[in-house]
Parts: sequence; C-alpha cells; structure tokens
Amino acid sequence: MAGIDPTLRRRGRPGARRLPIGPGRLGSTTGNSTIRVRGRWRKEMMEMIWRGRRRRLGPVEGLRCRGDQREAIRFSMVGRKKDFKHMERVDGRWINVLEGLELHTGVFSAAEQKRIVACVYDVQEKGRNRQLRRRTYSEPRKWMRGKGRVTIQFGCCYNYAVDNYGNPPGIIQDEEVDPMPPLLKTMIKRMVAWHVLPPTCVPDSCIINIYDKDDCIPPHIDHHDFLRPFCTVSLLSKCNILFGRELKIMGPGEFSGSTAIPLPVGSVLVLNGNGADVAKHCVPAVPH
Repeated sequence: MAGIDPTLRRRGRPGARRLPIGPGRLGSTTGNSTIRVRGRWRKEMMEMIWRGRRRRLGPVEGLRCRGDQREAIRFSMVGRKKDFKHMERVDGRWINVLEGLELHTGVFSAAEQKRIVACVYDVQEKGRNRQLRRRTYSEPRKWMRGKGRVTIQFGCCYNYAVDNYGNPPGIIQDEEVDPMPPLLKTMIKRMVAWHVLPPTCVPDSCIINIYDKDDCIPPHIDHHDFLRPFCTVSLLSKCNILFGRELKIMGPGEFSGSTAIPLPVGSVLVLNGNGADVAKHCVPAVPH
C-alpha cells in the first residue's frame, strides 16, 4: 500500500469505522469478524505475489463457486485475456515471449479490496511494532529513488540476494516467517474456484509489496524455487508492468521494456510459460 496513509487502529479500539464481513464472504475468519479502520488511504500501489514452492499439490476439493445468483453473475463477468503476443529473437529464433501470461479482471470487488488492504495494514502495523517473525516484515530506509518498498512475506522466507550469512538467493529452508492470515487463504480459494489458478498448483506462499512514491521492482525472472504458474494481485491503483527479453535500466526506478501491460485495480496477472521463464518483468517507479 504504497504511499497509503497507515492510519490504522488496532481491533477493539473505539471510534473506528466498521467494515462488516459476513460468514462465507471474502475476508471472513469467523461468522462475525470485523476489520476496523480510520482515516484515508493515499492511492499509490500494492501488489500481492502468490507462489507455490517446489512441490506439486493434488486437486483441491470443495472449492466451488457459491451457488447464489449474485456470485454466479460476478463469476461470469470476470474478464480473461490470454492472447498476449510480442515476438523477440531468442537463441536465433523468433518466439512469443509473452506466451503463458493471463490477465483476469474483476476478480475482487471494491469492497473486497478494502478488506484486503485493511488486513495488510493491520499486518504492517504489527511488523512495525515487532510483533511478527524477524524475516516476515521488511521496511528499509528510503535512501534513494527506487529503494524503500515495504515487503511482507508469508509461508516461506525468500532471500532476494546473498545475505550476511552467505545464503544464496532463493528459499531459506531453516528460516521461518509467519503463516498466511485466513483472509489470504480465502483469496486463494476464490482464485482457484473462479479458474484463475489451476487446482493442481495452489499457492502456499505470498509476498506483499507496498509501494510508496518512486518505489519500484527492477527487472528479474522469478526464482525456480517457486512453481509455475504464479500470480500477482494489484491493489490501490492501476499500474504498468514491463516485459521483455532484455529490459534496460535507464536510471533509478526507470526502465525501458519491450511491452507494457496495464494492471487494473483488483486484477490478477498469472505468469507461466515464456512469460515467466523467458521474459524478464519489472515495475517502474510508482508515480505520485
């Protein structure tokens, strides 16, 4: 929730606005759960990256679209784009480097997004108060443009670069982070039930990036400690993600890529095939 004003209250404190969560709806942990929030959010950007570790899961049973008419209508209105195409020369032959990308829009409603954002800010507050495991929450000092995004890890500890202990990039098996909150697990069920993700490769980890003004993610290909496909959920504001075999770094937070894909708020971008393993991707500096 980049740039969002973290004016959260702890649950149970008086004077807060209530966002009711009914039983069985996205975000419910118990039948009468509530999330309390005050203040306004400055719209920058947030993304949630869902990945599965190197193990295949069997089909998930019991994940079905709810039978009521309202849910069926919402399911039918989800937009699905799977024909991304951009040809680049790789190892002497022309290939579609965007093969395998899928963009699903309208997966999470505006009300559901508010609950998700409120949940993440609740976790961020706990991280700032040192109430989470050491590697779950990271908020580096913003010492230059493009550096300083907040990162929250659930499910497994991923090492972005060689750390002070000599651990290489990838999943650190003997380092624990906090488990996924119930709301995030409900999001996974939604994505599987609505055919955004396959039931044979259900995510068991999530990394949340909270972008403030000028924060970014440099060009990269996701580590193969994580299974394909994986996906990213965009929240708070629309943004572009750049793809290309060779992405150029023009300056701090500034990149030049072959093609840009706009990510609407509440959408899910699924990365698989060449889109995950051949093309690099990056998020340019978030504008004000």
